[in-house]
Amino acid sequence: MPGDAARVDSIPFVGKTADQGGVLRYTIRYQTLDPQTDKIISVRQVIAQDGLQWQITDEIGNVDGGTWQTVSVQTWPYRFAPMLHCQNLNAPNAFWGISDIEDDVLEVINKESYTVSNILKILRFHAHPKTWVRGASAAQIKVNPDNMIVLPGETATIQNLEMQSDLASSIAMHRELVQFIHGLSRIPEVSTGKLDNVGALSGVALEILYQPLLEKTLAKRLTYGDMLVELNRRLLAIGGFGDENYTELRWQDLLPKDKVAETNAALVLKQLGVSGDTLIQEFGYDPDLEREKRAKESDLGQALLQAFDRGEAQAE
Repeated sequence: MPGDAARVDSIPFVGKTADQGGVLRYTIRYQTLDPQTDKIISVRQVIAQDGLQWQITDEIGNVDGGTWQTVSVQTWPYRFAPMLHCQNLNAPNAFWGISDIEDDVLEVINKESYTVSNILKILRFHAHPKTWVRGASAAQIKVNPDNMIVLPGETATIQNLEMQSDLASSIAMHRELVQFIHGLSRIPEVSTGKLDNVGALSGVALEILYQPLLEKTLAKRLTYGDMLVELNRRLLAIGGFGDENYTELRWQDLLPKDKVAETNAALVLKQLGVSGDTLIQEFGYDPDLEREKRAKESDLGQALLQAFDRGEAQAE
């Protein structure tokens, strides 16, 4: 698609309700080629609220977007909008919330890239030694792989000009910037595969190392979780199951767990009075489904025992 990528704008309002979602209008716009004239045109779709319903208007216009021509208008047959949104990370008075890569993170990334570029430029120009001569001209010196270098006079000197620094300070600055980037973005370096001086890690140590990323992910679960519940409600409504069905989210553990330690802890919690359903849910299983499976296994076991008893009776 030539030109700008598709862009979605929205107009929020203060009086937010469940059906309206806090938005009066969505606008999707992008540029593409007109198949008839082979020229770049602008395409826009406006999803606006009209009373209790939503109107979807498709329009085309010139590249500047000064004039628009309506192509089609249709009414969305549901009270909720055909689009759904949520904040990425919570931020008051900001419709989209906070992004994962804000301007401060981008600024540090640019500085880190600039530092690496300078290091590479220094290595490009100064990594190889340069031979210099004093007291003789270039024509008086013959340097071949199988010949001896002979200088024309006693005062003549030939040496190599080499870089004296190993760029330790520049490399240290690069590492500091990388750590700063991970700190601002709340992505620990260990999550990218850096395991220097880590050694064997327990579950508690993993949680400490991943704590910034865990907190960030949990914050996203609050925002994206509500959106997923609302999305499921709307899909069920479109499928004909009504618009009052709210699903329940069950997130999986973010870090790998020690099953043996968790099982022992669950047995202790069971002795302290925690219900079996709660413990089963913590392990990611459905208590009702597990009860059904256990009942089937019990019925099958009883049937086998009865068949075995009948076989013994016949044999006698």
